[in-house]
Amino acid sequence: MTETGSISQPADILIVDDTPANLHLLSSLLSNAGYRVRPFPSGASALAAIQASPPDLILLDVLMPEMDGYTVSDQLKADPRTCEIPVIFLSALSDTENKLRAFETGAVDYITKPFQIPEVLARIRNHLQISELQHQYKQQNALLQQEISERRRAQEGLIHQAEELSTHYRLSLLITSGLEFSHILDTLHRQLSALMPIDVFYLALYQAETDTIHIPVYFERNAEGKLVAETNVPAITSRPTGFAAHIIRTGQMLHIVDTLDVTVAMPTQPVHLGGLFSRSYLGIPLLWQNQVIGLLSVQSFKPHAYTPDHIRLFQAVAVQSSIAIQNVHLYEEAQAARKAVEASNQELQKALIELERLATTDKLTGAYNRRKFDEIIGVEIQRALRFSTPLSLIMFDIDHFKTVNDLYGHHTGDKILVEVVRLVSDTIRSFDTLTRWGGEEFLLLSPDNNLTQAKEMAERLRQIIAEAYFPSVEHITVSLGVSKFYAGDTPDQLINRTDQAMYSAKRNGRNCVCAAQDK
Repeated sequence: MTETGSISQPADILIVDDTPANLHLLSSLLSNAGYRVRPFPSGASALAAIQASPPDLILLDVLMPEMDGYTVSDQLKADPRTCEIPVIFLSALSDTENKLRAFETGAVDYITKPFQIPEVLARIRNHLQISELQHQYKQQNALLQQEISERRRAQEGLIHQAEELSTHYRLSLLITSGLEFSHILDTLHRQLSALMPIDVFYLALYQAETDTIHIPVYFERNAEGKLVAETNVPAITSRPTGFAAHIIRTGQMLHIVDTLDVTVAMPTQPVHLGGLFSRSYLGIPLLWQNQVIGLLSVQSFKPHAYTPDHIRLFQAVAVQSSIAIQNVHLYEEAQAARKAVEASNQELQKALIELERLATTDKLTGAYNRRKFDEIIGVEIQRALRFSTPLSLIMFDIDHFKTVNDLYGHHTGDKILVEVVRLVSDTIRSFDTLTRWGGEEFLLLSPDNNLTQAKEMAERLRQIIAEAYFPSVEHITVSLGVSKFYAGDTPDQLINRTDQAMYSAKRNGRNCVCAAQDK
């Protein structure tokens, strides 16, 4: 097994989900990413396929008929042939109880729906890499155990070796499962200190773009034997030198048995960071995809402090430390991608709202336009018919508006239109619909108002506008027509009847309200 993009065959991922849309989406996503994908709609069919040909990783839904995801996972973990296959749960259940249950069945991860595609790919890639490294570790461990058996080491050596392997396993779990980097470094230092002499310990990160070495934390034992942890160590820049720089540039381990022995060849002179002078130095490069991303170093104030067993353990820890660093980077990238998607979605929603506003409102006054009115009146007519509620329509027109434009200019006319809309909007109810019908004509659709109530509303609007003060022209008036909706009316019939009523108000001397005659 190997992750897609390496020399061997692409990773085989088995998907179990009873929702066809989810199966299709995940299958397309992972196939496009270069994985070999096998989709199954049920737990029973998936178990049979797994027994016949175990995959490299399983994506498993929780809620499925006949056999849920937890039952499938329990059966997989109970079978020695399938117990080590990493299982990632994909579920819409986001509560803590279900997450804990998933991990209790042996899952390596739990992703809640709806998921972010970059996050899913990152987690799959991460767990495939962990599984591959664990497989390599087991192979290495098997060779190591064979070597121990062949050499028939003494009982004390076997016990010591078992302690090292146990500690290494605990460190592997810690490093590959946590994202709290400072906690990982602190625990790593304490665990290693129990197995090997350590007076100085640090992890250095390398930034190739700036040729900079940064040390997140630096542990050193002072002259009194007390351990001191120093954070925020200044970055080493400007073509760094010393043992750390040599390891980063060569990508090779460096082991100096005694830095004060003139007969011991050293590739470069060490950079002394303060405190006591180290005699034994061991530094291991941290590699990721054949690139040096930093180094891990332990030092002792005594010469010849590190044995081959120490070196072997430290090399294995360095591999896991590289994974820990990439876990942090992947997590940060996933978080950044999630925030970017959320920001894009918010901007898209704002743009859609603005487009809807522009498409449905009059640019000058902010009242609804004809397109929006046609949509609303159809809905209100259906509601009036269904619930037998009244529905009225008011049409009003600004009196002598052409004269205003001719005398004071269209700019003043536009200001009057905007102010009229403001006055009306402040007076009507939230569910009334004000529309600019054309020029200085407006429609006001009033649900739940009968003809008498609509006439009262129209008279109130007439008075408010007549009493208002308008710059330049001082006062204006409006003529209003009112009509009610009858069952069987089309929108055009209701509008035409109201229009006739408004023109009756014009003929009656303007600045008044006229109601349409009953049908």
